[in-house]
Amino acid sequence: MTAGASSSGPPIGGSSIAPNSAAQSGAGPLWRIVPLDPGHAHALAVCHIACWREAYQGLVPEHVLTALDTDRRAATVERIARHPAGTMLVAESGSAVIGFVHYGPPSEYPAAAERELGALYVRAPWYGTGLAQSLLNAVLEPDKSCSLWVFEQNSRARAFYGKYGFVPDGTVRAERFTTTTEIRLVRPAVECRS
Repeated sequence: MTAGASSSGPPIGGSSIAPNSAAQSGAGPLWRIVPLDPGHAHALAVCHIACWREAYQGLVPEHVLTALDTDRRAATVERIARHPAGTMLVAESGSAVIGFVHYGPPSEYPAAAERELGALYVRAPWYGTGLAQSLLNAVLEPDKSCSLWVFEQNSRARAFYGKYGFVPDGTVRAERFTTTTEIRLVRPAVECRS
């Protein structure tokens, strides 16, 4: 889901996407969060694959990370953008997609919660900037319970989600592409009082 270990070396996908120091000092926003549209397909595919390679090195077999295909992923993203199930938001900095979130109805039956966080990814140069928090806050509904799956060994993601009340519910599975163990985290609904 979110970031694992930082990567070394230049960002994947071309131009540098590191946070802009001028924006950090107050000259302007670091990013903007917008709904996914088909025009994001290629940039989001580059982001998604880069996030996997940055966050999951050492957790996912290297041959799986190497085999990730930008064109195939972009075609999938374009289909999702044209026929969305739930909410998918993209974080942009300039023309680069630097993160995204997918949130919506549960994908499993019986459902563990009223909503499911299907994906939350942020590029490594943006770790610690508040971007992941902004993406999560943009979709979470406090009055709805929410579940997600995370690699059991991804301590960075588990700690991040723990700050938002997600706790393991005891359910485990092998991730479908990597056979790496995932655990389900669930966040209960917060009672809203008027």
